[in-house]
Amino acid sequence: WVNPLFDTIPAESQVMLVDSYAGVFPPHTEPPILKDWGTCTAPIFAEQQQQQCLEGRFTIKEAAEVALENHPEATFAYIQSKVDGSQIWFYKGVAMSYFAMNEAIIDENQFYRKSLHLMMDLAEYANFKLFLVSGNQHCFTDSDVFFTSTSAGVNDTSGVPIDKWVAKVINHEPAQSVCYGVFASATGGGSDGADFDFCDIRLAARLKDDEAKEEEEE
Repeated sequence: WVNPLFDTIPAESQVMLVDSYAGVFPPHTEPPILKDWGTCTAPIFAEQQQQQCLEGRFTIKEAAEVALENHPEATFAYIQSKVDGSQIWFYKGVAMSYFAMNEAIIDENQFYRKSLHLMMDLAEYANFKLFLVSGNQHCFTDSDVFFTSTSAGVNDTSGVPIDKWVAKVINHEPAQSVCYGVFASATGGGSDGADFDFCDIRLAARLKDDEAKEEEEE
């Protein structure tokens, strides 16, 4: 709903906070699901996007990219657990519904890599911010864990606190994308990305850009 919402309601500043949804689907299942569930004709999409969706040529990531492009002054902030348990089970359920049994056995490492593929594409936009949390927690803003979790995990104080990061984002204070772990390639083999306890090396470049902008603003 962010496109019509931002277009309709005037505001001095606009922030969209997405809690625990990466939009990871098994191959070849997302377009038919969007169509079968009636998403394509919803008023959240422009006419051209609706048509692309009906033709099976539109995805949730593309919808996010349209919003990012249409509202460059707005901030789009995503909170995402690296191995969100609920999202993994959703992925498996969709795979079994479409008889894609090879996809139904996806593990945490594979899910993390798939979600990184989507998130790093969105991270190409300057108004996108990502807060990755180690662990499998699904949703933070609707419970007490919002105040006790950091990028290192639920009830782990060794990382960046989620609530303080969100406060900075909402108040348009300097807030970089966050990930807890060693930077490594999400596509490499061996020790690079051997499990989900790492951060995508592509995010490191984005952090350098954010730091440069913060220095310019100061």
